[in-house]
Amino acid sequence: MSAPSPLLTNYTPRRAERRTRGSWHIERRAQPLNLNLFRFSAVALGLVVSLALAPLFGSVPPHEMYSAMWSGTFGSATGMANVLTVAIP
Repeated sequence: MSAPSPLLTNYTPRRAERRTRGSWHIERRAQPLNLNLFRFSAVALGLVVSLALAPLFGSVPPHEMYSAMWSGTFGSATGMANVLTVAIP
């Protein structure tokens, strides 16, 4: 093969092109030390925000809504069985 023309400034030989291409590397990263604390705080923050915003979208007073939620969940055996049925899987 003949040498490229000097006017071609973007010319790179195929071998050099193959060497300069990036390649994928899989590396194991260290786990954060407080991963469980992060998960717990994310769930707690979600509960707090949802409980704080719930009265804004309801048509009943907040104390009645929260008491109905509490008694419907933990106030009867059926409510607790429903919670466990949904939570266990």
